[in-house]
Amino acid sequence: MAQMRLVCMVVGFGLVARFAHAQASVEQLARCAAIPAAALRLQCYDTLAKHRSDSSAQGNDIAPTGNEVFMEAIVEEKPAVLSGPRLVFPELLRQAQISGRVLVQAIVDTLGRAEPPSVKVIQSPNPGFDQSAKNYVLKALFRPARVHGRAVRVLLQIPVDFRLRQ
Repeated sequence: MAQMRLVCMVVGFGLVARFAHAQASVEQLARCAAIPAAALRLQCYDTLAKHRSDSSAQGNDIAPTGNEVFMEAIVEEKPAVLSGPRLVFPELLRQAQISGRVLVQAIVDTLGRAEPPSVKVIQSPNPGFDQSAKNYVLKALFRPARVHGRAVRVLLQIPVDFRLRQ
């Protein structure tokens, strides 16, 4: 646990050094050090994005580099599914008349594709739906999220509905 906090602090200090204009305070870094590295990165980018939107009114706008991962709530243009494969309903669950919604989390890149290592099931009514839902997200094409007109990577939660036809 101490190693995790040390890594978080190093990442936090690296972000502050790289983005000195974000003016992260010691309290922000201390708060960041108590959370996982992925959440730290997203929280610090959330702070950076807020600063960018504040600074754009002052003419000090800095465009995103394309490597950051933004949270869906802070992007200007939200991502959306443009196309996707036919959803495969697992046959055993169809026979048992089980339906439901699977919530899949993924990072969608600047080209509108889910990054395979980031795809994971957050919530599921039945584990039998999980692989089919992950495959759908991996093969779907999304309209990329945008910040200041540039496509950015975004952490997204995608609901995948498995419904029975009556």
